[in-house]
Amino acid sequence: MKLKVPKWLNRRLFLWCFGVVLTVFLVWAFVVEPRTLFVRQYELEAAEWGRAELRIAFLGDFHFAPGLGSAWQRREIVRKTLAEKPDIIVFIGDFVNGLHGRTGNIPMTELASFLKEFKAPLGCWAVLGNHEFWYGPEEVAKTLTESGVQVLSNDCRFLEWHGEPFYVAGFEDVSTTPAHNLRILRQVPKGMPGILLMHSPDSLPLAPVSAVVSLAGHTHGGQVRLPFFGSLATGMAARRYHPGLHTYNGKRLVLTAGIGTSFLPIRFWCPPEIVMVTLKSVKTAHPATI
Repeated sequence: MKLKVPKWLNRRLFLWCFGVVLTVFLVWAFVVEPRTLFVRQYELEAAEWGRAELRIAFLGDFHFAPGLGSAWQRREIVRKTLAEKPDIIVFIGDFVNGLHGRTGNIPMTELASFLKEFKAPLGCWAVLGNHEFWYGPEEVAKTLTESGVQVLSNDCRFLEWHGEPFYVAGFEDVSTTPAHNLRILRQVPKGMPGILLMHSPDSLPLAPVSAVVSLAGHTHGGQVRLPFFGSLATGMAARRYHPGLHTYNGKRLVLTAGIGTSFLPIRFWCPPEIVMVTLKSVKTAHPATI
């Protein structure tokens, strides 16, 4: 004898299951995943790179807001970054949330305290993002500089690692200051390898071939990504570049999903991350790992 289930019971069961799934999704996306923090590793080989490997800690898109949760997250960022023993630390902008004004951001004194915790043999370097320009770039740049972070605004500096020279250059954000000053790269000696910092991956076509790798953020990986579909974000860069390693006309880009959130405090299938990039010469490198 076949048991007949009333339609109202089927409907109620469906609504109950849908409610459970929706609740789990919302709790995970708004509460759990935004507070996770992973370390993603890449190894890149380059014929131009010297014999000594270089470990780069690469962070960005913090969008720090006031509150105890933000303070706990800042301590975790510092702890996990320094545990990787980086040789150089780079930031690719959006320390603040330019949409929320002064009351929606941590005070500059707290940002300074956070940045002063980072130490590396080759120092800390940064470019500014679009949110800095909305918030007030001079104030943020001053805070970074006084905290020991050197800001590269269409600028290039020469460093040396185990006796071998390389450069670190930084482009200003392409959406707020679209005219990149490419003359900064004319001073680079022919054959010298370098690292290029840019807030947005849309600057990649302007990267010089001498850059062993370009490092960018801005997209947050879309913040919400669905299996088999990808990012729900409609921005040009978010749809074109997913977090990870990309190649464009022979130029390599590592794009981070970032750490914070913007517009909505939500992340799904796109957790916050610290990125470690290890540069090696061809003779000592292993295949890139993700």
